[in-house]
Amino acid sequence: MRLKYQSRNGHVLAADTAKEIIDQLQARNRFEAETTYRQYVEGVAEREKIYTGHVLDTSSPEAFLESAVASGLLVPLQ
Repeated sequence: MRLKYQSRNGHVLAADTAKEIIDQLQARNRFEAETTYRQYVEGVAEREKIYTGHVLDTSSPEAFLESAVASGLLVPLQ
C-alpha cells in the first residue's frame, strides 16, 4: 500500500513503507541528512517534545509515523 503524507512545512512525501517516509523527511533536513536513522528519529522526537509537548514513539518506523500523525507533525493524504 502506498503511503502519502504532508509534513508540517508542506512537503508531500510518498513511499511504500514507513521507513521510506522517514528517510525522505531526513533527506529534506540538510542539518541531519548525514545522521543515522536512530539519531534522526530521536532528535525529531526530542524537538517535538520541547516545542509541542507531544511524545513521539521511536521504537519502530511504523510507531514513529503513527505518533507523528497524532502530534500533527505529519498529515495523511488520500
